[in-house]
Amino acid sequence: MPVNRTSMLRSYGPARRTASVGLRCLGSLCLLAAPNWGQAQTFYQYLDFSTGAEYDSNPLMMAEDEESVYRGYLTPNYRMHWADGPNDWRLQAELKLEESTDTDLSQDRRDPRLRGTYTREYAQGQWSVDAGYEEASTRITEFEDTSALSADGTRTSANAGLQWNHRLSKKNTLDLGVTYVDVSYDDAGLSDYRTPAADLRLTRLLSDESSLYVALNGSSYQPQGEDGSDADLYGASLGFTTRASKLLTFDLSGGYTVVDTQGADGEDDQWNASASLDYTGRRLDWNFALSRLTSPSGSGGYTTADMATLRASYRLTARLDFGLDAIWRSNDAEQLGESSSVTLSLKQGIAEHWSVRFALMHKRQDLPEKADANVAMISLQYQLPERSRG
Repeated sequence: MPVNRTSMLRSYGPARRTASVGLRCLGSLCLLAAPNWGQAQTFYQYLDFSTGAEYDSNPLMMAEDEESVYRGYLTPNYRMHWADGPNDWRLQAELKLEESTDTDLSQDRRDPRLRGTYTREYAQGQWSVDAGYEEASTRITEFEDTSALSADGTRTSANAGLQWNHRLSKKNTLDLGVTYVDVSYDDAGLSDYRTPAADLRLTRLLSDESSLYVALNGSSYQPQGEDGSDADLYGASLGFTTRASKLLTFDLSGGYTVVDTQGADGEDDQWNASASLDYTGRRLDWNFALSRLTSPSGSGGYTTADMATLRASYRLTARLDFGLDAIWRSNDAEQLGESSSVTLSLKQGIAEHWSVRFALMHKRQDLPEKADANVAMISLQYQLPERSRG
């Protein structure tokens, strides 16, 4: 279905203001924590470029009258890490440049991503501040977050946060996190929103391999338009983490969540839970996770979804890696339905600092009609030699 882009206006203002405020706060705190030149310092820089092409058989996930598109892209990515005694600075800047053979199906893109983090350690723990700004295709973000996809637009998101970790004793640790997220869309079918949130966690070390934690969390969904209603979320959970062996880690958590939506009859009670297994071997790494989570979305308010994910990588040779990424998602809201995707990939090192990657993806959407798409991708990556000073 052709989509007219000329009438769309990007509502970047609020998100950019949030990112600007967050980055200014981050910069001010970094200046207050001026480097101690008498201590050892370490400075790393990383720069890599990725370029490639892909074929998408059905970018808009239409049940009928499918139309395909080719895309080409270039993505430079810069990362910086500076450690100075108790201070740690990290910065990442990325720009995705993408051209499409049909902009009605898949827009040409100039998507930046910027993230900065400052961490300060002290005798009994650490605290950190972070801020970020990102523009991304709703063709990707909304399919991953809610299973929904109607047209290719842009999601602009900005965030700022503060995290504090404090050791109460040898076995007890307290964590506090406060975040603020601002999300806006250029697609009239999606709702702009802001979400301030806070969480508190108390962790008890049971042994060298196991720990138990209790957590409280709360957030507020604030729509930034005429559509949608304000909503508040409150939750409590209990979790357990253990290292079953040197290679295997298990994490389990469960709790109760209450969503209070303005103007609604009563509160919406939901149980949330998650379980994951992580395996890290000499040649094989994999993660399997099951979850039921409630989170804010551009579809309006909070959404609850069941998810299952499997991610694995296997080193066939010193230069050849095989990858598998499978995701299934089912939403409680009938209008969002369910979705799934499976990606197989091969990454081959072809020379020092050079690698090539081949990938095939199959994705499905049930909303309520079923739609399928196949994506074939090839990319070339060059990573500049690491530059460091210490």
